[in-house]
Amino acid sequence: MNKFKSSMKVTKRIYRTHGDKFMRKLFLPILIAAIILSLAACDAVTAVSADSSTPAGSVSLVDVTTEQGVSIKLPSDMPLQKIQGNSIYLNTETGDSAVFLVSDTVSPLTEWTKEKVAETYKLKYDGVVIKSFENGNQINGKDALVAILDLTTPKGSAVTMALVMITDGKKLYTITLGYGRDKTEGSLAINLQTCIESITIPE
Repeated sequence: MNKFKSSMKVTKRIYRTHGDKFMRKLFLPILIAAIILSLAACDAVTAVSADSSTPAGSVSLVDVTTEQGVSIKLPSDMPLQKIQGNSIYLNTETGDSAVFLVSDTVSPLTEWTKEKVAETYKLKYDGVVIKSFENGNQINGKDALVAILDLTTPKGSAVTMALVMITDGKKLYTITLGYGRDKTEGSLAINLQTCIESITIPE
């Protein structure tokens, strides 16, 4: 809860600086909330050794339907967890995580640029580098934005994060999938593209 209060303080500061138009266009509240939840997942994983990953070959992909109605394939070693009262799919050994949020506020995804996504993540993370950015494509028939970022958490963990924003014109669904940069042989890293391509939002 304290993390959400902090996120709202950041949101209010940005509002005072950039104005209401900026806020409406960039959906900062929901993306910042996703960032905060992702941080909560990272903070929940401590003292993870380099050899603690479950071999990816022993993990299967399972069909999951989230509380927000999103259908996605996720590694079977990422069960649903309650972290500070929030639902997060998390492997507490490796730190692989999946966060899902939905907002009724919708505006064209074209308002999001590579630079603006990076600026938003820099509010909470260090060393933010966008490795890939695609906006204007579709996932299962819905307009989508997909960005892959490398970043460092406030506690010094090096993380790769996939941001997926997908809309049906009525609601905006924000999904973040994260794993440690030293976990490239882990189940989420290996299956990341499959997980992203499997995302289906409610009709």
